Amino acid sequence: MSGKKGSFLDLLFLGGIIGAGLGLLFAPSKGEDTRKKIKEKIDELSASSSGASEGIKTVSQEMIQKTISSIEEGIDRLTLAAQEAQKASDEKRRELGEATPGKGGE
Repeated sequence: MSGKKGSFLDLLFLGGIIGAGLGLLFAPSKGEDTRKKIKEKIDELSASSSGASEGIKTVSQEMIQKTISSIEEGIDRLTLAAQEAQKASDEKRRELGEATPGKGGE
């Protein structure tokens, strides 16, 4: 899934660059004005891609934290289940020991 998001963002970025280039080609102006426009577009694209990567970083960190929490919760449940199984096993041994003649209760 993350591969699809990455390729979408790449295509979106590429489309922005192509659109900016075509806009400059079809709207002729002096060289100085054109260079200024190109610099502004590059700065805009740079800022937007930086924001997108920050968003992706934040989402990734949230997913990692959720995964860690889920793993810790699973470990806690397994530990509790193992403790309960140990108690049940100990209790059953005591019952069997008391029920066996010559052991436990005598």
